[in-house]
Amino acid sequence: MHLLSLVISTLVITAIAVAQPPSTVLLNQDLLEHWWEGTERQDMTLDSSLSSEGQALRAASTTLTRTVDFNEPRSVLRLILETTGAQATVYPTERYFYYKFDLGHRRVSGNLRFTEIEDGFLHIGYFDDFMPRGAIQIGTFIDGQDISIEDGPLPNQYIVSFEDLRTVFTLNTLPFDRADELSILEGENYISGILDESGHTLHLLYNTIDHMFFYVRSVSAAQPESFTNYKTPGGMDLKIGTRSRFVFYLDPETQREILVGVLNANVQSNGYFDGPFDQVPPRLDIKPLLEAAYPYIKLGSGIDAHGNFLNGLSQRVAISPYQAYDSIEKLATTLDQLYRPASDGPLRWTFLCYEWKRDYHKQLAAMEAQNRTAAENRQAGDHIHNRATSQSWPANHWGDASRQWVGHTLDSSRSWTPNHKVDTSKTSTTPDVSEDPEQKTLATAVVP
Repeated sequence: MHLLSLVISTLVITAIAVAQPPSTVLLNQDLLEHWWEGTERQDMTLDSSLSSEGQALRAASTTLTRTVDFNEPRSVLRLILETTGAQATVYPTERYFYYKFDLGHRRVSGNLRFTEIEDGFLHIGYFDDFMPRGAIQIGTFIDGQDISIEDGPLPNQYIVSFEDLRTVFTLNTLPFDRADELSILEGENYISGILDESGHTLHLLYNTIDHMFFYVRSVSAAQPESFTNYKTPGGMDLKIGTRSRFVFYLDPETQREILVGVLNANVQSNGYFDGPFDQVPPRLDIKPLLEAAYPYIKLGSGIDAHGNFLNGLSQRVAISPYQAYDSIEKLATTLDQLYRPASDGPLRWTFLCYEWKRDYHKQLAAMEAQNRTAAENRQAGDHIHNRATSQSWPANHWGDASRQWVGHTLDSSRSWTPNHKVDTSKTSTTPDVSEDPEQKTLATAVVP
């Protein structure tokens, strides 16, 4: 083959690979509506690999035959607006409008993000499902420049006009305060209602005593799936979502269903069942609560009032008080080890909903303590339970591991609360003369 012909052939192949007609588009909006209705339409699936999830498809219109360039967000935006037509609903409470479609060898998953729509910004982001850690395409469309954004006729409605297309988007109207469905206990604050992209409606609450968040399933809202009952070897009652694989602990006293497990494979795939951490409403003023629950975020650049990191990476604090599990059997074993049946409700949930990042600042402090000189160690007194060593103890520590620690017994350690305070955890009357590594860490450490 002549060199010129080879070059031309290569350019043609490249063009075909970049700009191609997409398949029919799957919208999370349609998917949720079918799940809530309880319909199973096998003829409305992207392909057989998704049929077990009941993925619903929106019927293709003739305009979807135009080509789409994976590397050009404008062409993807046009495709999504063509698909939605004149009306669309953004159900998830963090204002993400999700979509999915096949494009050549790719399966494109992404969203239109309405978190800053009031300020005149519409964001788009998507990636290849088959390469979830691969290239991610993002774009921002600004009112008056690339796009037109107007207030709609009703509250929480916005009219998006792009080229010759016009769509009215209705953002989620789920009431932030759904506390009337629950009996709020002493020491609890109701934070917000949550509608996850999985279709589950949840309550986000905050325990002011133990400084932690947790999610409770709304049993009165429309349900996207059925559940399987499961009893752990220790006798705890769990409910497992047949589609999402979410695991809820059924508390015997309050009858609350508390989220305690999300399948790790779903977290890694960044799909609709990766947990509700990414659906917390974007404009909640919860900075003090986040800093109390996750002290490490006070290090480095910190966060704004809504939990967005100020380091320029466009990331938000993930509120994920549940276990990422690989098998229900292993999760059941873990929950049995964490369970404290004699404790009151909130304390039981404190153990079951433990997040490792709540103690990340302690790990930093422990690493700093290990770097002290031998002289400093002798001065602090390795024979006593001092503040430096207490920073490295894990919350919900196991009884077996505690046998190795000097100065306290297995029986007494079982009664300690997670994130125990130094004064109550000491069993020696010897003064603790070590420096305060936590305070030093807060002043000098930078979170990677």
